[in-house]
Amino acid sequence: ETTEPTEPTEPTEPETQADEDTGKVTLTANEDGTYTITKPEACITVHVTFKKDEPEVQSHKINIGAMENGAVTATVNNEAVETAEEGAEVTLTAAPKDEGYRLKAGTLAVSYQISGENADETKTEQVVLTPVEGKEGVYTFKMPAADVTVTAEFEQTYKVKVDDTLKNGSVKADKESAAADETVQLTVTPDEGYELESIGVTYTDGNGQTQNVTVNKDNTFEMPAGDVNVTASFKAKAELHNVTVTVQDDKDVPQGGKATAQPSKAAAGETVKLDIQPDDGWIVTEVTMNGKPVYPTDEVNKSGYQFEMPNEDAKVVVEFFNTEAEE
Repeated sequence: ETTEPTEPTEPTEPETQADEDTGKVTLTANEDGTYTITKPEACITVHVTFKKDEPEVQSHKINIGAMENGAVTATVNNEAVETAEEGAEVTLTAAPKDEGYRLKAGTLAVSYQISGENADETKTEQVVLTPVEGKEGVYTFKMPAADVTVTAEFEQTYKVKVDDTLKNGSVKADKESAAADETVQLTVTPDEGYELESIGVTYTDGNGQTQNVTVNKDNTFEMPAGDVNVTASFKAKAELHNVTVTVQDDKDVPQGGKATAQPSKAAAGETVKLDIQPDDGWIVTEVTMNGKPVYPTDEVNKSGYQFEMPNEDAKVVVEFFNTEAEE
């Protein structure tokens, strides 16, 4: 009788037994996997036991590429390795050579080769890296069924130092260090009753000269190739005064057109512009602010009225004349 295994297996040594005296019969193994016995003068029973044929798990190399200003190490179960079995979780730790360097974002990569469409072709595949939460520069990946190559770049960083003697306000940078050309965001917070007067960023170049860095309107700047110092000054907010506008004709009747001021509140010394729109048939004859005449910048078209805000409320009166009125 022939017995077939139900899954990939390999037989153990068969065992035969004589029926009468339970003596074992000698088996001779053949090269083709069969066995030969000399049948005794008795019935015999053949016992065969199968065991599962487990495929051999292969290990593959982890090749760390040449790197400057830092290094990457590979571990499995917290032990340094140069090879790993297929499916093993490998941990990569990228460590800069000193405090002034860091792993450049997006440069750590693990790749391996697979066969292409043609027999003499190969393709490069990328392994998915998973960052380890709370550990900067530490990633994990599942070892594929091939040798892998690990590559990475490290970049120099420079310090961002904010003056710790600022008064009447504060400035905070969104990062303590940054690489050259990286954007740094500054958050400016004046104390109550104060406003930002000026902000500056400087650094010392390779010749020992102090250089200014341009700070954008949104308080961002591009990091130079050097440590920077951030300074700022704050000033008390100027008191705002109201601007009121009244329109009237030559008989003090409120008619003849419209007029508005921009802004409607201003600090002393600010420029206030007037938007004056006469009705059809009317013209502007006079504009005053607190009783003093305000002249147009365009005399021909009678437009462009503006004035400097005094250190008090401003009362503007615009007078119109009806050119079509009967005399």
